[in-house]
Amino acid sequence: MRLTGVRVFNCFGFGDTEVDLSPEFVCVLGRNSSGKSALLDAISSLAADRVPQEHRRFENFRPTDSNPRIRATLATTALPQSLDVIATITAQIAIRGLPASVVAQHFREPFEQITASYTSFLSTLAAERVLTLTKFPDGKCQLSAAEHFDASNERRTALDGILKRLAPGGVITTATMRYENVNINMTAGDLDRVAASLLLPPVAYFSERYSLTDDVLDYLTIRTVESPPNDVTRALIEVLDEKDLTELLTSRDPDDQDRLRQAIQGRADDLASRISEDANRLVRITISPTSSGLQVTLRTDGKKSFYRHLSDATKFLIAYHIHARRHKPGAILLFDEPSRGLHASAERYLLQFLERLAADNHVIISTHSERLIDLDHLDRIRLMQQDDDDRPVVLNKLRPPRDRSSYVLALQPVFDAIGLVTFSPILVHV
Repeated sequence: MRLTGVRVFNCFGFGDTEVDLSPEFVCVLGRNSSGKSALLDAISSLAADRVPQEHRRFENFRPTDSNPRIRATLATTALPQSLDVIATITAQIAIRGLPASVVAQHFREPFEQITASYTSFLSTLAAERVLTLTKFPDGKCQLSAAEHFDASNERRTALDGILKRLAPGGVITTATMRYENVNINMTAGDLDRVAASLLLPPVAYFSERYSLTDDVLDYLTIRTVESPPNDVTRALIEVLDEKDLTELLTSRDPDDQDRLRQAIQGRADDLASRISEDANRLVRITISPTSSGLQVTLRTDGKKSFYRHLSDATKFLIAYHIHARRHKPGAILLFDEPSRGLHASAERYLLQFLERLAADNHVIISTHSERLIDLDHLDRIRLMQQDDDDRPVVLNKLRPPRDRSSYVLALQPVFDAIGLVTFSPILVHV
């Protein structure tokens, strides 16, 4: 699946705006408080485990009559043969304390109907090659193939009917038992959310929460393993396994120490291998027990040092891999001002790194930096502006209306980024 566009209705500060995300690398530009971060927040809400209304930026200051929602379009490539939404229903019912044998027998026919419904949906999707996902404030979803919303609504109505019949009146009666107060609180929107989690690429959002240039400590101790001083150290501890680190730091058994050290070093080697492959340079991470704790050293380009001695660009690359260790190629990667705090020389290296990521992922960044804009790819630029109601909107092409002075201000980030001399010929032709 490849994300091609997102439309945001009446949430995250937007009234109704649509952004073209067809390039594999998109740069969102705009002045401060223009809505760049809010746009990335909205896109991040497409992730299966996120509920839009729980985000602090979800509420609009001036709501409209429209129902808040986020709609994404995706181009399909390879599709799964089936969608195991039945597993979620089974888990929900199991929470209510019903024996597995009762679930399997009593719900066999409705489960078959639900499976048939999603099998038919996948068949349509395979033919249309375009998936539309609508996500609502409570996290529930609606899926449709291309623009066949009528068929989607019919499918959802049918699924809701099936779910309501699973335990009418909250009672299930078998030949030998009667189960009361069975509350199967699921709808078609819940099932589509499960299906979306199986179809959509994973979403990783590197916002202000992640400082990708923080330092990993020189030594890991019991105290720092239990209370890491920053997010990158915390993420590295998760990679190396907190339980094994704690046991290694407290064990007095030489055999246990050797076993734990080898397991931890193996995880460090796996991480270093992924970094080396991506960066096309040799990176070695070594975890060594000492009297001061577990020493963390790195060797890059043949030079051994502590993490704090690395350049900002190298820290960014390594920290990204530490945080994103679970993400496979094909993810949607969101970076909110990734060059914040970096030296100018590191920003050019960062652009190269992000472009490498875009070869296998969908990369979307917000930035104020001219060094993260490639003049050969101006089609990547998306501009944040204001509509007549002072709501943020997205300009997908560099075609500013000449009769709106506010658009001149909105284009200022482009002037700042590539220079007015370079940008003037573009203005002449739009």
